[in-house]
Amino acid sequence: MDKKDISDLLPAKGYVYILSNPSYGNLFKVGMTTKDPQVRADELSELTAVPTPFKVEYSVYVEHCSVTEVLTHKMLQERGYRISKNREFFNAPLKEIKKVITRYKKPPVISKATNFKNKIKKIGE
Repeated sequence: MDKKDISDLLPAKGYVYILSNPSYGNLFKVGMTTKDPQVRADELSELTAVPTPFKVEYSVYVEHCSVTEVLTHKMLQERGYRISKNREFFNAPLKEIKKVITRYKKPPVISKATNFKNKIKKIGE
């Protein structure tokens, strides 16, 4: 087995964002990217199936963007806001989505994994 730093197993740092689009009414897209959120919004806006550009309503830089995104999607789905199980669109108040993202900015599971990584490093020294 190859020697790997445990940090390779942890999700990447990046942004969790909320996008709006006037063509989609009260729906918000909640996603993650390791790029600037505006760059991601521009990429999505270039698609021919999107009639109007996306606007970044909110973004936050987090240590583990994929984990924060998954936990946010799960919570919003449990609250009945998810439009389709395999899509990142939610019919929820913007303020509510921001609250959920803020709650998971530093997921407890990852905090424990990071502590574990630090302990492993100390043992190896």
